[in-house]
Amino acid sequence: MELRKRLAPLPEWVSLSSGQEMVSGLIGAKRCDLSSLQREPFHQKFANWRSEANGIVEFTRQYGPLDWEGRFAAVAQTAGLKFHFLADLWRERQAEFRKLWETARNEGPGGMTWLTLPVAGDFPVAKETDRFAKPANYEGEGDEGRLIWQTPETLWEPGRKGPTALVTAQTTWQYLCLMLTFEKAEQLRKCENPECAAPYFIARRKDRVFCSEDCAHLIAARRWWTKHGNDWRHRRKKRKTT
Repeated sequence: MELRKRLAPLPEWVSLSSGQEMVSGLIGAKRCDLSSLQREPFHQKFANWRSEANGIVEFTRQYGPLDWEGRFAAVAQTAGLKFHFLADLWRERQAEFRKLWETARNEGPGGMTWLTLPVAGDFPVAKETDRFAKPANYEGEGDEGRLIWQTPETLWEPGRKGPTALVTAQTTWQYLCLMLTFEKAEQLRKCENPECAAPYFIARRKDRVFCSEDCAHLIAARRWWTKHGNDWRHRRKKRKTT
């Protein structure tokens, strides 16, 4: 099974209303390939992104709206369409995503189980046999009763070793959740530095518990001072008095 790349529609402009922190914008013609970002993968970037209002605006400007409601699902031409969402709802999606990241290693030998994400419909995050969900009704303005399929599109492609399922996310939010599904659960880690500004990372080594050498050195130094600091100060003071 293979997750196909996501070409996310980018906005021509994004604005923020000061009152309710409403993020609004207009979808343009440009797209961003979320599968080939530099430095860090998209799901790691989203988990670590700053969640203040200006940060959400910047994320939307660079990578487009998450579209957790599926407003643009299966829409071929999105250019010229308007979008809007509350910043607090974006924060809720990020909090849910972080929780999935943190609990992935605690779901048992079979991996993550079927999880229901609010607003996104009965979306499956997990076992390969449970990747497909029921449709959800989106009753938005002007679209009352329109049926939105929250499930990924799947195309079976023949190959020498048998057919391969190519899975295509219909929204950026769905693509994020699928990226977690395709990741090995034991590699989804959170840095053990409690003050780390970007604690979510993908560990390629089993013994790695820090996101970077900087965090590892910082915590090692703190632990050393906690254990040996008093003795070191005592010896240093004693040398000065002799």
